[in-house]
Amino acid sequence: MLVKITSSDNKRVKLVKKLASRRGRSEEGRFTAEGRNMVSGVLERGLDIDFIMIPDSLAASGSVPDFIEGCISSSDITVCEINARDFEKLTDAEYGIDMLAVVRKDEKGESALDGLRPEDNLLVLDRIQDPGNMGTLIRTAAAAGYKAVLLMNGTVDIYSPKVLRATAGLIFAVPFIYVADAAELRRITEKTGKRLAVTVPDGGKPYFEEDLS
Repeated sequence: MLVKITSSDNKRVKLVKKLASRRGRSEEGRFTAEGRNMVSGVLERGLDIDFIMIPDSLAASGSVPDFIEGCISSSDITVCEINARDFEKLTDAEYGIDMLAVVRKDEKGESALDGLRPEDNLLVLDRIQDPGNMGTLIRTAAAAGYKAVLLMNGTVDIYSPKVLRATAGLIFAVPFIYVADAAELRRITEKTGKRLAVTVPDGGKPYFEEDLS
């Protein structure tokens, strides 16, 4: 279903603006997925989408992708079309983003760790602050077949648009679990029978000298 938005005061536009902040995402329980790869990814995985937003220039150029045309033809998903200039104000991406989706968070609990095999690996992210680094770590873990990502307090918001873009859509390929503190991490480590291999900026040993089996 296609809905045309003509005012920047529209409630959906205001919601997208609110989701630009961590607090807004926390309060609403939603986040924005920006760009074709991200939007097609959330559609393919059947995530709970509130609506999709596109600039009117996309239709004017005749380059609306088939998966968006399918959403427009469906009564299950709302596609909002707004003025291209207003759309540009909704993203801080350096390069042109021609669509975004507002998606409900799908956060996993420890049940995501049920059924882990001895050879399965987990990634623990402890106070990672740079969105680009965070996204690269998640993308690499997903590509390497890691089964979950554990997020320690003090780590940048995983739903930040910069983090999501840096994951290149692979954020939806691996579940992530919030971990309150070191004590909870220790409990999870013992429960799952995992060893911790910790990277450090100084000291330690080169990883190729360690037994990581």
